[in-house]
Amino acid sequence: QLRLGNLKQADSLLQRAAAAAPGNSQLQTSRLVRQLQLGDAARPLAELQQLASQSEGTYADEALFAARLARGEFAAALAVLDSMAAKVPGQATHHELRGRVQLAQRNFSAARASFERALEVDAGLFGAVASLVALDLLESKPEQAIARVQKVVDRDPQHSVALIALAELKSRHGGEHEESMRLLRAAAAASPLAAEPRVRLIEQALRKRRFKEALSLAQEALAAVPGDARVLEAAGRAQLEAGDVEQAATTFRALAGAMPRSALPYMRLARVYLVQGNREAALTAVRKGLEVDPNSVEAQGNLVDLLVQMNQSGRAQEFVRRQRQMRPSEPSGYSLEAAYLVRTKAADQAVGVLREGVSRTRDPELAGKLFSLLLQLGRDAEAASFGSDWMRQHPSDAAFEYLMSVRDIARGDLRMAEQRLARVLLVFPSNGLALNNMAWVLVKNGKSGAVEYARRAVSVMPDQPDLMDTLAMALAAEGKVAEALTIQRRALDLSEGKPDIRLGLARLALQAGDKAAAREELQKLDQLGNTFREHAEVKALLQKL
Repeated sequence: QLRLGNLKQADSLLQRAAAAAPGNSQLQTSRLVRQLQLGDAARPLAELQQLASQSEGTYADEALFAARLARGEFAAALAVLDSMAAKVPGQATHHELRGRVQLAQRNFSAARASFERALEVDAGLFGAVASLVALDLLESKPEQAIARVQKVVDRDPQHSVALIALAELKSRHGGEHEESMRLLRAAAAASPLAAEPRVRLIEQALRKRRFKEALSLAQEALAAVPGDARVLEAAGRAQLEAGDVEQAATTFRALAGAMPRSALPYMRLARVYLVQGNREAALTAVRKGLEVDPNSVEAQGNLVDLLVQMNQSGRAQEFVRRQRQMRPSEPSGYSLEAAYLVRTKAADQAVGVLREGVSRTRDPELAGKLFSLLLQLGRDAEAASFGSDWMRQHPSDAAFEYLMSVRDIARGDLRMAEQRLARVLLVFPSNGLALNNMAWVLVKNGKSGAVEYARRAVSVMPDQPDLMDTLAMALAAEGKVAEALTIQRRALDLSEGKPDIRLGLARLALQAGDKAAAREELQKLDQLGNTFREHAEVKALLQKL
């Protein structure tokens, strides 16, 4: 888990190891890790540093490295790695972990060198391969990433992790659905008792909206890996999407048994009951989820929504008030109350609640919700003032700056939007929505580079029609109309005929000189009449044909 970068899981496993063997010397390390998790950092870090220096093994060093990296103390993390390498020289994992620190520092060339060095020491270290693939994609080199993983598969055709990665890469970068499914089936055959390839098969079919295929794969997965929580959750979704509602309910009940401390199964059950039109049963499921996990934000929000839908606003209000009383200093209470007020058409009061929450907690998520709500209410000047103040006080809040860029786009200030998105992408280089918006802004500004951003967006968030629409627009702007048409048709299929996507297809057909195809799409849109906001453009284009 440490090599995979899952720092929280690594710490959790350390604690479990200590609990299982209380007389083991590793207990001291776990105790200190727990103290770090509680927020008392200075003393336990110093003790952990001392423990690592006195120990011949690297157990304490690994915990110290995880803590330093999690805190963003990169120089200290690298120093710990030096100590580990001195104790146990020649380990490929040390080079890989060094690369992860350098990646976090955004020193991509150094990170690439470290990962390549790790593979020189141990060619079978797939974590280093995966990190190099991430760098390839970050540099818009998907062909290189695919070739890198293909090389692993060629060397070991039974490498299930590499097969899964190759399937995902090919799916996200223009490969055929059947090829991805073949690779995933090979991964499942290589590891017949593993849940991961089975879940990926189901999710791939769902992503392509092939619900019958997903249902068949779900049945296979349930037979092969019965009782696995991930398989049960994916299978239940497949059953629900395929219309097998009763079986989905049965599967989600089994999921509740597999995840006894999670509200998730009950939220899935609630969705099934809502599909059946049974709000009372959905409400019961949500309440059960809250019994299991009272802190579940999703369950709290669903309870409030259901009570309002069922004309029980008084009970919803009482629940919201109780949550605020129980957690007076936590952002979640303000967020829940604001959502309730918006739901009950009291948005102005919601603004006041969010303002109070931001003032008391300085929580970035609450700040984003306040900014977005002000924009929704048409209070643009107030939103701009709040946004400017927040960014002045929190200049590194890239998530909030992304919201500011969305406002800039809506106002037509594409120059400022481009500047903001550039800063956002420095912090979140794999944010699909930011990549997509940057591509759109560049096209509108008549600048180059839009296709690269759009391809990265589709890679991060595959099979999303709106993102594919932006990619098609960017390709068309560079004169690559044939490829744009292919992508736009796929987007239209995935969107189930969304009018905006269909209009984009008509525009592309006109650009390609295919008037017959354009007329066909425009006539379908014309039947929507004024219910389609772009109806005037549809009429104008038809008149030109």
